[in-house]
Amino acid sequence: MRYLIAVIFTVLALSAVPAAAQGDATANPYEGRAPVADQNAASRAGGLRNALAQVVERVSGPGSSARAAAVIANAANLVQRYGYE
Repeated sequence: MRYLIAVIFTVLALSAVPAAAQGDATANPYEGRAPVADQNAASRAGGLRNALAQVVERVSGPGSSARAAAVIANAANLVQRYGYE
């Protein structure tokens, strides 16, 4: 199984400082990893949404991804870069 790695920078970056201070100092709060079955467009789109949901939860707090559903649905337009490992 491959993992899609997405680094996401959005307007949410402004709220990251408090969340980042609480977490692991070496971890990038704007990086999410999501398993994907393959590298086709549909798998990538689902992986990007899952990775963005991780980022939103980490940066904005637990439960925040449910309130940001419209943003998460637009994940492909918010990703700076992605790759597979």
